[in-house]
Amino acid sequence: MPGEQSALQSIACSCLNKLQKELAAETKRHASNAAKAPDFIFCCAVLGRYDYEEVDLDAAVQMMEDLELTMLDKAFVGQRFAVGEKLYQVERVDNFEHTDPVDRCISRNQGLRVIFTDGSRVIYRLSGTGSMGERVRVYIDSYETDPNKLFQDPHQT
Repeated sequence: MPGEQSALQSIACSCLNKLQKELAAETKRHASNAAKAPDFIFCCAVLGRYDYEEVDLDAAVQMMEDLELTMLDKAFVGQRFAVGEKLYQVERVDNFEHTDPVDRCISRNQGLRVIFTDGSRVIYRLSGTGSMGERVRVYIDSYETDPNKLFQDPHQT
């Protein structure tokens, strides 16, 4: 029912606003403590996910193969990329695998992962869970140490 959905949205927004206020207060508390404790390091992972829906399967597979060839070239590791004010240097790349913690079954070729020297990552994955066609997902996480940028839009941070 429309009323139920807007009530749920209202509750979710209220919870998010409360959480954001608590996180902002905690951020300020830690930032003020940072001046008192020189060994205190303040950082946060800024996460983003981009979904490209209904992609042609053959084109998606070809893109992933081309990307993997580029990434696995020995010259790729060590390259630097400037994004805004940040400079990222490639530390390692792989086509990662997942080991199930219960039955220890290994799922290989889970996605192409670029890991940078500061721990930031970019991951490219194919996902066949879309309603039509293939889905390409790109996950990006970057570490931010500037407390003034923690609550900005992740696409701008």
